[in-house]
Amino acid sequence: MSDNSSPSPTTTGSKKPSHENALQDNQLANEISDVKSMLRTITTQRELAAALEPLGYDEEEIKAGTTLQVDADVKFAARQEALAVAVQDKARRDKADQAVTEEFSTYRQTVQACFKGADRAILGASGRISEDIEAFDTLAHSAYKTALTEPYASVLAKKGFKPARIEAALAALDELATINTTSKASHKAAIAATKARDAARKKMNDWAAGLRKIARANLRKRTDLVALLGA
Repeated sequence: MSDNSSPSPTTTGSKKPSHENALQDNQLANEISDVKSMLRTITTQRELAAALEPLGYDEEEIKAGTTLQVDADVKFAARQEALAVAVQDKARRDKADQAVTEEFSTYRQTVQACFKGADRAILGASGRISEDIEAFDTLAHSAYKTALTEPYASVLAKKGFKPARIEAALAALDELATINTTSKASHKAAIAATKARDAARKKMNDWAAGLRKIARANLRKRTDLVALLGA
């Protein structure tokens, strides 16, 4: 049983293979590094800085570009951290989900072997199990609590499902619900961090692209200086 309402947090809208995400991360890291290198070159190469100043890229504008580059770097790191947390939380949720599902499956098979008709339905042992964790939690809670009442409890106790085991199953359901809530929260945080990273990346790249276009247009006779910008 899986929770279809919680997709992979690795992208803002669609699932991608992990190798594609890795390539995207490497590309973003390279873009941030390239802009940082360009800014360092501008601040250390006086002739280049002097040529850019009358084109609207004075010291203050270069500082603005640096702020955008630093923000992109910070947002990139924040997204990596948020993604790691989301992946870890999802793995913990999936492990708990598997254990709870396996126990409930055993319980249902036991009920089906002991009861028929309406009793099976009352004990949650008929029909399909929902893929949604919250819906499953509601079903399993109701089933287990009913199983603790007579005439079902005594029959199930003889077949391996004593009250203590059922109480433990209920506790596991409660733990899964808590873990699922945490996983959903970290999943949303990872999506938000991805959007923030992408927005910061765009601002940085737009600024750097604008500078390079202006330099290419106005410094055609100084290709040596233009080359320093990576343009």
